[in-house]
Amino acid sequence: MAKGISKVTFVGGVLDGVVSTIMYPPKKLFSEMGLYYSQKEPKGEVSIIRGDFTKDKYWISYGVDVYLKKNKKPRELGTTYEFLETTVTHRCVVITKKGARCLREALENKTYCSSVHKEK
Repeated sequence: MAKGISKVTFVGGVLDGVVSTIMYPPKKLFSEMGLYYSQKEPKGEVSIIRGDFTKDKYWISYGVDVYLKKNKKPRELGTTYEFLETTVTHRCVVITKKGARCLREALENKTYCSSVHKEK
């Protein structure tokens, strides 16, 4: 992964029109807005995670806006990402034997995280 400082422009989605200078490799982006950055190699995608990404014991769900890196033109400075999709991740609804809600992410289109926690 590249290291250094780069200009990044977002097109579409929640960050439409935002231009930022970020340090690579980035760990947090726009933390004052509650947004976090995650690089997905090798497709050239980045995820902008909205909500509580730390997943403490009280998290319920979080949204992820996926942006796809555009190919650069010769001598073009910076990087441009175009909005691709938004996904939402929900928490498993099962109450464990200890009486607490399961901390894991629910399976896609389900309310539980595994066959052990399957709805009855």
